[in-house]
Amino acid sequence: SVAGQTGFFGLATGITITDSNCERIKLARSLYGMGMKVAAVSMLCQDHRIFDAMIMAGTPCPYKGKIGQDAQKAWEENPQDIPTEATTIVVKAINEEEVEEVVKLRTDLDEHRKVIKFLRTKLNEINLLNAKLLFTNKLFKAFNLNNEEKLKVVETFDRANNLREVKLVYSTVAESLGYAGGVSRIRKTRVVEGSASKAVASTKPKKVISEGNALATRFKKLAGLSG
Repeated sequence: SVAGQTGFFGLATGITITDSNCERIKLARSLYGMGMKVAAVSMLCQDHRIFDAMIMAGTPCPYKGKIGQDAQKAWEENPQDIPTEATTIVVKAINEEEVEEVVKLRTDLDEHRKVIKFLRTKLNEINLLNAKLLFTNKLFKAFNLNNEEKLKVVETFDRANNLREVKLVYSTVAESLGYAGGVSRIRKTRVVEGSASKAVASTKPKKVISEGNALATRFKKLAGLSG
């Protein structure tokens, strides 16, 4: 303020200046008085001197609900939120281009993870399908089955949801076929020397069996059940 005085009149003028530090202390005191101690400390921590003092004391300023070492780690991961003149946490200068590059890399990483997850799921499905085909063919080669029995085997494997269930279905079906029909159901190949091979009647089914499930249809085709 400025003032002047003469014998006849006087003049005074002045301006007001807001002291941000005093304002910060007053707000922190108000928050503390309402029982919001963490918020009060966070208010004071906007000053770089208090921020540095808290770090040096081993009690980092709170960061978005985190306190202690969790807050310390959060500050280090988000240096752009640290008060400008703070010196206790040394960080590299980050410009806008570097920030954009980091964001882009994180986005690309998330996309790659989604692709890997999708491919892993598809690979598991292919492995499961191959296992079903392998054990189905083993049963078809080991036992003399008619078309109806083959279809039941395919449908049974189709209900398996993982490799463990596929193996369990195979052992169960193989055991049941072995006991149900005796040795006569086991496929045998006889070679007769000096005799001409005889014509074998076609085993092609008279009617095409329609199946709603796509996986069962594929198994039937691979097993030679479709026309």
